Amino acid sequence: MKIVSIFLVALFLTTAAWAQKIEVLNKMYGMSKTYPSKTKINLLISNVNIGDTLKYDTTKAPYGNGNKLLAVCDSNGKLIKKYVLNGINTIFSEHSDDAYLFNYGNYKSYIDNIQVLDSININAYRYVLMRLNLLTGNFSILRTFYVKFLALPVIATDPSTNSLYIMFSRISKFDSTLYDTSVFDKSKTSILKLDANYNITQKWKVDSIFTNFSVSNNRFYLSASTSKTNTTYKLNNTVYIRNGTTDRFLADNIYGVYDLNQKKYLGTTVIKSKGENTALAVYPNFLTYFQFSDSIVVNNKTIKVDSNYLTKRMLLSLNEDGTIKWYKFGNGSSSLTNLRIDNGKINFSLEVLSFFNFIWDGTQLQNCYYWNRIFLNADGSYIKHYPIKYNDKLILEPSYVPAKENISYISFGYDSVVINGTTYISSIRGDKIHNYLFMRYNSDTSQASGIFENHLNKKSILVYPNPASNKIKIQIPDQNFEENFKLRIFDLTGKSVFEQKDFSQENEIDISTFNNGLYFIELSSKNKRYSCKWIKE
Repeated sequence: MKIVSIFLVALFLTTAAWAQKIEVLNKMYGMSKTYPSKTKINLLISNVNIGDTLKYDTTKAPYGNGNKLLAVCDSNGKLIKKYVLNGINTIFSEHSDDAYLFNYGNYKSYIDNIQVLDSININAYRYVLMRLNLLTGNFSILRTFYVKFLALPVIATDPSTNSLYIMFSRISKFDSTLYDTSVFDKSKTSILKLDANYNITQKWKVDSIFTNFSVSNNRFYLSASTSKTNTTYKLNNTVYIRNGTTDRFLADNIYGVYDLNQKKYLGTTVIKSKGENTALAVYPNFLTYFQFSDSIVVNNKTIKVDSNYLTKRMLLSLNEDGTIKWYKFGNGSSSLTNLRIDNGKINFSLEVLSFFNFIWDGTQLQNCYYWNRIFLNADGSYIKHYPIKYNDKLILEPSYVPAKENISYISFGYDSVVINGTTYISSIRGDKIHNYLFMRYNSDTSQASGIFENHLNKKSILVYPNPASNKIKIQIPDQNFEENFKLRIFDLTGKSVFEQKDFSQENEIDISTFNNGLYFIELSSKNKRYSCKWIKE
């Protein structure tokens, strides 16, 4: 018991060091995602149920099936401009305060209830590229492409040349009277370069498997993933076959570096792994991440990765010829998101399951929490990380503040929450899918601490008996126990020693074979997470 007491004191001191400044910038109603542009933070808020009225602060979007509210804000969350979009997809760029828009197939499109595109015959097809200046509201139609495809177009910009590129993949039809096969080909993916007047100045055709790309240094960095079974695809004149009955890996992750001047691949790579992920392709590092088990297969060569944890995420960098430059991985990490390179440093958000003993690249990281932003050098070596502590459902969105790497903008789904002494109660109680706070987190431990607690989590999990020797029962302090909870028990090292997918409060858990000592219990669902400590003796 003396060892346990010392550990709890150390845990208290460590937790106290995780000081964070938490600021509520605004409220919103509707599912939201955060996108940076050159000088602004943009929130795209969409409805989930028919009849939803979307809100940002006191600004409302009138109900319309498919409406989205675009809130353009400054770094303090103050609303600068708002737009109501319908029948429109939106693409933001960090190099400009222009947003590129494109329509939904054959349907009408609206901006602020003004029709900008009419509907067309269901048998016809078109793709209309548009531009909206987020600061002024100036809108223009740039170009119409008469092409039908199964995957949405992808836009990339090259800030060094101010050029715009569009990728059309999985093409099913195109108007042969307007385009020859040098522009569109149903067996290939087409990438077009547009000039300042949005005329096609150059065109390339690459393998049809690719669905994502970025451009830099006169090279395309291409990627795709497929988890289809019994399928065949072609990559750089080589045929690959996925056999669902014999291939124990769940996904093929496919990458290519294509030289724009030479019009040929410098290298291609196929990585077989447990999870399907799309790479972030950025120069000078070609980075990808995915879930793996005990090994991956890179271009038919198996790489064994020793690990005792069931859930792992790997970050891998490729050379332009398709060979591996380096790879790093974390034990007990369930989600790696928001991967990017800023000012020469790699950074990403990482959800950690066993945060008391989280190991990244063989090094145990101190002061981790469930969500962390981790920073690496270009060679993958660890620099530092910022923990982001939370108590309940928290959705991290991509964030970018130049020279302030510890700042994160976060959308937080809430029901009732206290932040810095102020109580926030949602307009519809129990509805965390729609009610969000737009917050700014400063994870720098030199900042003043913010107080952040959920009313619901003032009550902890009840474990009895505690201490226990043979069996325990676990009770959740939630009167409406309707969600499917997953139970996990971790030992003092952070290793998962017990898991149960469909947790029931009625069942006893046999812990007679557990070693004596301190354990941590975590119950999590889609919307909630609880944790507590108990002792086996």
